[in-house]
Amino acid sequence: MSNGDAPEWVRHAEADLRYAQLGRTEPGILLNLVAFHAQQAIEKALKALLVADQVDFPRTHDLGELLALLGQAGRRCPAGLEQVEELTPLAVQTRYPGFDDPLEESEVDEAIRLANETLAWVKGELGST
Repeated sequence: MSNGDAPEWVRHAEADLRYAQLGRTEPGILLNLVAFHAQQAIEKALKALLVADQVDFPRTHDLGELLALLGQAGRRCPAGLEQVEELTPLAVQTRYPGFDDPLEESEVDEAIRLANETLAWVKGELGST
């Protein structure tokens, strides 16, 4: 199975980030779904680097695992970005009703901020804008 190419992963990450940004300004969009798209933007951005480095990765939403794989490939994320791994639970827990731990607006804003920073770093690493 092909993992596609890095620019394709970046496009998907950008789209998820855009969904999060739009959802954050739209009163009818649930905060948990905004957070989900922010997490997905980070996940897809990290996977873009793995694809570019020709590193196989499992089907996972675990951002810590993806960062570890990048580290093994010689990539070091900027200081502060390692905290994205704390957003891993947003990939699953936030998608469905019954999410027991409602998110605060500040938590969602932080997830979007981290998604922006991660995508900017990845695009810089790939030499794309």
